[in-house]
Amino acid sequence: NNDNFNDILLHFNPRHFQRGGQLVINDRKETRWGNDLSVPLSQLPLMFGAQSTLIIQINSEGFDLFMQSEGNRVHCARLEHRADLPEGKVSLMLQFPSSDDYGNPENWQVFRVWWGRKPIM
Repeated sequence: NNDNFNDILLHFNPRHFQRGGQLVINDRKETRWGNDLSVPLSQLPLMFGAQSTLIIQINSEGFDLFMQSEGNRVHCARLEHRADLPEGKVSLMLQFPSSDDYGNPENWQVFRVWWGRKPIM
């Protein structure tokens, strides 16, 4: 439920049933959603029913999103920064949906989360 957050720098939402499957990426500023960016799931590694890794890289231009499955890494999309990133030490929150677009329970397994600096991939 994103209603608890006024500002969302990156919203990553794979929608299995929307228009044949879409990855929807967006932001939200002061409770208003921006213009979403949609990528057909058919162009990306399998996200549903298979184990895959999501890599989010924050750089000076924006958020670069990568999916890795069976050793194959694919750049999914880039959401350019639509707001200034906070300066100094700030808290970041990673939130996973508990249900899909139809209210069916989601099953997530998080193996590792790493915050820090790495060279651009």
